Amino acid sequence: MEPPARVIQRNLIRALARGDLAEAALLLQRLESLAPLAVPTRVLRLEYLVRTRSADAAPLAAQLVRDHPTSARAFFWAGRAAYDRRDHAEAARLFAECRRHARRWLFDRWLGKALTQRGELEAAEALLAPLVERHPVVEQDLAWLYERMGEPERALILVERVLARDPGAPLAGAQRLRLRAEALEPAELVVELEELAALGEPIELEMLPTYLRGLLLLGRGGAARALVADRLATLTPKVAAQMGWQAHRLGAFDLSYDLLAAGLPANLDYGKHLSALERAAKMAGRVDDLRRLYAAHAPRAPKLRGRAQKLPGGSIGA
Repeated sequence: MEPPARVIQRNLIRALARGDLAEAALLLQRLESLAPLAVPTRVLRLEYLVRTRSADAAPLAAQLVRDHPTSARAFFWAGRAAYDRRDHAEAARLFAECRRHARRWLFDRWLGKALTQRGELEAAEALLAPLVERHPVVEQDLAWLYERMGEPERALILVERVLARDPGAPLAGAQRLRLRAEALEPAELVVELEELAALGEPIELEMLPTYLRGLLLLGRGGAARALVADRLATLTPKVAAQMGWQAHRLGAFDLSYDLLAAGLPANLDYGKHLSALERAAKMAGRVDDLRRLYAAHAPRAPKLRGRAQKLPGGSIGA
């Protein structure tokens, strides 16, 4: 008869794979009562913490790769933990080490994703492109890579394939809108969107970053500010951050501050976002506002206190 721990371990792997986290929590508790120190148990604990986006994933990941330096799965889930906290350099290092111990297509995929985020685009393409034929799930990753490479036509072909299989894929749908918008000249895009708005068709959320960019490139700063004032309260943090980066790159720091501030809840641990927000605050004369904003979010992200101390004017207090 198969040992009980092995049966529970197999069922736990299945529960995690299908995203049944409630069932996984119960199975993990039972497995830890039977084999708490076994390597598979500890790695499954790490996988559970990563999938539930727990802050406890990072310290366990560091301990596992130190204690089990030949476990490919330990390195893989440690890499996933680093990727989730946007430490893409560390994620790439861990995924590369993972591949050194075992070769799996999934390891190649995640190393390619981490390298894409680091801007090592040719190296990422060498990993991702060969996977697409046998693993269509990688098409979305490769589409993002080609968009980063400035090749929207190649990206759009892949996005269309994703949507043909899954018409409701949210990331692919948003990317298709973005890629189609990028294919238009700024003036064409602005005219097209404003004609639709005049007919009662609101500009879709995913189109707003490109629309804002078009307005700023055309010198229509007043319209850009009116757009932000009208839509700011209804933006998701993700779209607000995307719009904020468009304004930031084009030197509209007053808009950049408002938008990046609205995107802060989704980027509390993202150093590039925080640095851009701080620069926008300084350029727009909004440092005091930023200090208050950091104070409001410091209970969730204590490191904001340290960043606030480096702003002109001092800290945000205890």
